Amino acid sequence: MKVTRENRRADLTESFKDALADLTFDAARYDKGDFKAIKRSAITLRTLLYTNGRNTSIIEQLGLNSIKFATFAKDYSNFESVISFNDLLFARFQIKNNVVLKPSFYDTMLFQPNNPKHPINYLDFEDWWHQPLIVFKDKQKDEDKSLTRAHLVLKEANQDGPGHFDEKIDDIYQQYKNGKTGFVAGGINNPIVHQFYIGGYDLNQDELGKITHIRDVNLALTRQIVHELLITVNKFTSYYVKYNPDFKYNFKRKLNYFAWNMTATK
Repeated sequence: MKVTRENRRADLTESFKDALADLTFDAARYDKGDFKAIKRSAITLRTLLYTNGRNTSIIEQLGLNSIKFATFAKDYSNFESVISFNDLLFARFQIKNNVVLKPSFYDTMLFQPNNPKHPINYLDFEDWWHQPLIVFKDKQKDEDKSLTRAHLVLKEANQDGPGHFDEKIDDIYQQYKNGKTGFVAGGINNPIVHQFYIGGYDLNQDELGKITHIRDVNLALTRQIVHELLITVNKFTSYYVKYNPDFKYNFKRKLNYFAWNMTATK
């Protein structure tokens, strides 16, 4: 049996503050190399941001869905064919393993904004929630593998473990998670160029010329959404949260000397 809350506003405010604290904690762990830690934030983001027929988001109940939300993603809606990963950059890390003789690598992407305090723009909530973070579309081929904030958060939280683990999973989300979008790295046979763009040649020369699939892009995107939401809250609301992102630590310890991504428009 459900009853009316005795102090709904106080409970709601407390839940909001607790959620913000959880996001900062997950972000701090991610920023120190515990990349999987940010996945838990998908549940928190869903609770804060998602409204459906049965549930109303916390930000909507607090009346915060009327504020502007920070975005670090560019608007490519006027282009017919686009590939853009925005502020996500390729990064290779060594996997610590004392069993194998030659090291293996973890190839992923990092959310690396040019200026973390200054987003590209501020959007109304609905526009922000449904804006693609990765744009991957070709109108001539009638193909669109773009990934919005809403798509990412709901599939990550509801299908991929934090909130529920489904036997089947959304195809587009899985492609970015497992590196099967068709966007790959490697194939470089020059040791110096390989070390510069891919990294790890000095640790394992067998990697030279190999193609690598960039995985767990969903984690970098989740980190981006957490960052955008936290700086939005601190800028436009009275619910200040202590948040000190560190985008330098992971960036400095990557094995590839040069960080890069792909953007192409038509």
